[in-house]
Amino acid sequence: MRDEVYCLELKEEESLEDFKCRLGKLIQCVKGDSDKVIIVSDMPLATPFNAATMLMQKYNIYHLTGMSMQMLTFLLQKDNSYMEEENLSRSLGEGEGTDIIPE
Repeated sequence: MRDEVYCLELKEEESLEDFKCRLGKLIQCVKGDSDKVIIVSDMPLATPFNAATMLMQKYNIYHLTGMSMQMLTFLLQKDNSYMEEENLSRSLGEGEGTDIIPE
């Protein structure tokens, strides 16, 4: 796994506010002044989706939802490092069933 990939699992019975707080702390830890953060969530309107959406403007992050194996494989490829977030979102959006939430 690449060093810059982090996973944050929703704990059983964890509230939206608690998950949002943990996600915000993780973003603060990994985001430098010029670093871009892309959050990938699986299901639109579920707790991780809602938490990421609430934090988008505060932290200036990108959020992709509707995660699939195709999206995960594409994100983890080393040869996509030349892509800007906007191009990455556009490329992933061409996959079936992928929703892109803009900044």
